[in-house]
Amino acid sequence: MGKQYNKVIKRRRRKAYLSRQKEQEKKQSVTKGSAAKKSDPAKKSSPAKPVDEAKKAPAKKAPAKKAAKKATKKATAGKEDLTKIEGVGPKIAETLVNAGVKTFADLAAQEPAKISEIISEVRGNHIPDTWPQQAKLAADGKWDELKTLQDELDGGKPAK
Repeated sequence: MGKQYNKVIKRRRRKAYLSRQKEQEKKQSVTKGSAAKKSDPAKKSSPAKPVDEAKKAPAKKAPAKKAAKKATKKATAGKEDLTKIEGVGPKIAETLVNAGVKTFADLAAQEPAKISEIISEVRGNHIPDTWPQQAKLAADGKWDELKTLQDELDGGKPAK
């Protein structure tokens, strides 16, 4: 009975802690919102003090997978998602980006033979014959036409 009782107590404490955290966040968001509304550019008043996030709560260490995912997202922040091209997976997209092909327009400007050279070290049998055509449609924002074309393809290759 002792172990079960401890679990119940821990659960209650955690629930109470989380509800207090939510209340604090609500108060802070209301305070920030009302401070922004009250400030009038014609009046000379001191700006609201920014909340120091480091003091508010101790930083939690993210697991290695989450940190790696965040790093990948930051690395691809200014680039387009080349995996939207049928036949291009994450590895090929990464290889293309490392070779300087970062946008759909860059990919559309490449010849299929040049793309094959770039991705030659990626394992698998990849035929990039339709990739420039798909990239051109994506670069022009013709997503419906791209979807229609991709429905006709088989893994990025023309269906037989």
